[in-house]
Amino acid sequence: MSAPRRYGQLLRVRPEHRVEYVEYHNAVWPDVLAAIYSMDEPVPVARLEESVWEAVRAHFDVDSLSPLGQIGLRGRVDNDVEQIFDAFEALGAVASTYGVASGVFAEDLDEAPGMADGPFSGERAALRERLAEPGRMVSLTPLGTRAMRQRMLAEGDVYYVRPQQSA
Repeated sequence: MSAPRRYGQLLRVRPEHRVEYVEYHNAVWPDVLAAIYSMDEPVPVARLEESVWEAVRAHFDVDSLSPLGQIGLRGRVDNDVEQIFDAFEALGAVASTYGVASGVFAEDLDEAPGMADGPFSGERAALRERLAEPGRMVSLTPLGTRAMRQRMLAEGDVYYVRPQQSA
């Protein structure tokens, strides 16, 4: 018998912070899933973790933490992303594969004039290295694609909606 899989962790959110916590997740995860939806190939989780980390940095005062505190928070954020994808996979909404990411996911990481304030400034080299190594990649299953399509149509995000593929 295999060991039970852990799909998440227990997090106690103080009642006075619950609304903010839920709003944050409601703001971040639809964009992460839309990024996966928009790609015709599996998306490296390392790239999605970077996007979530940037959202955390934009939403919270991470710079007030010590360097060690920032490293710890970053590790917890990356762990949460992995666990959320584990849960999505258990629900049948995403499928995971492992391998080296396509070069398309590193194209905007090249140093170029005027890119100093671009995505992930200061962390480009580390992300580029992570993308060059085999890692977890995720894609939406037909169920996940259908759910995303329905959500986007309901919200009026028609510019993202691609034609439905026949099963």
